[in-house]
Order: sequence, then C-alpha cells, then structure tokens
Amino acid sequence: MKLFPWLLIVLLGAYIFLSRSCAADKASQYEIITHTTILQQIEELGNLELVKYRFNEVLDYRKLSDAKMWQNALLRGGNYNPDIKAILIASGEAAGCIDLKKIKKDHVKILQDTVWIYLPQPELCYHKLDLANTRLHTFTREGWWSRLFYDENENRQMMEQAYRNAEKQIEIAAIQSGILEQTRENAKIVLKPFLEEISGKPVVLLFDLPAEVIRLP
Repeated sequence: MKLFPWLLIVLLGAYIFLSRSCAADKASQYEIITHTTILQQIEELGNLELVKYRFNEVLDYRKLSDAKMWQNALLRGGNYNPDIKAILIASGEAAGCIDLKKIKKDHVKILQDTVWIYLPQPELCYHKLDLANTRLHTFTREGWWSRLFYDENENRQMMEQAYRNAEKQIEIAAIQSGILEQTRENAKIVLKPFLEEISGKPVVLLFDLPAEVIRLP
C-alpha cells in the first residue's frame, strides 16, 4: 500500500508527458497541413496573368523580289536594293505572368508565424497581333521587272513574313518596356493578400534571385 502513492505519481507524470507529446505532434501536423493547403491553392491557379500591355506600331517591311534577282543574273547587274515594300499598321498585345505550377513544396517555408514563398521568375506568357485591328497600309513593287513579272505566291509569302515580323516586334517592345519588372511588382500586390487570407499568417514573397535567397532566415 505504501507504493500506491508513488505509483499514482508515476502514472500521472506519464499521462502529462504523453499529453504534451500528442499536443506537440498535433501542432506540427497542423503546420504541414497549412503548408500543403497553400501549395494546392497556388497550383490550382496555374498560369497567373498579372499585367497586359497593348501596342500600336507601323512596320515598314522591304524585300528583294525574285524577279529582280533574275534581272541581275540575266543582265549581270548588281542592284540588290529591295523593290517590294509593305507598310503595316499593326495592333497587338503582350501579357506578363507567373507560372505558379512551378512552385514545389520546398519553395514554401513556414518559419515561426510567417510563410516564406519563393516565386518563379516572371514570364512573357504570350504576345500576339490583334488581326482585327491590323491592316495593310501600302504594298508596292518599285522595279519595272517586278511589276512586269507579278508573282502572287511571292506577294503572299512576303505578307506572311511582314506579319511575323510585326508580331516579333511586339515581343521585343514588351520586354524593352519593362513588362517583366511590372509583372514582378504586381505579383506581390495580388498574391500577398490572397495567400495571407488562406493561410492566416503573414506572407513574404521572394523571387528565386540569389540576393533575395541569401536574406531568407
């Protein structure tokens, strides 16, 4: 009977230890669930479009025709100046986005009461011509040989190339105008409150730049 109080104390101590261990496990498990929930929400968003630029441009496209090449060959000439000219009044747009599907589990860190998320670098998700508002302004053949030997297939190929060049110029103009930098800024503005709402924690967003990765605690 003298051992009973000591046995009771040992059992009570074991109960308290196990209860705290279970509570710690539950707390740890909760953090993992929160982490996973954030990641799933991000992956469901997929390609997040954050900024769109619209452009108008005038494209002056010139080409040396096959007819003029034949003329040079026949007459042994050396005039290789372009003799076909097309001027396009082009309209188009480009969009900057972040591919949230690239975020993996190890890109999301929960440290104390703060969620740290590494975002992928901004991308130009598309650039395209607005064909409804793009039109041919002029199309001329300047050489007498080119006008005499009119080649409809050559005209079509030249126009296709002119449209491709106009679309490429939209991509170049978007990059030069800072669309990727604006996408990065908009990502922080749009994503931070959204992620803080679903996680219930403060969120810090970083891009995978070396200088920023070093500063992560």
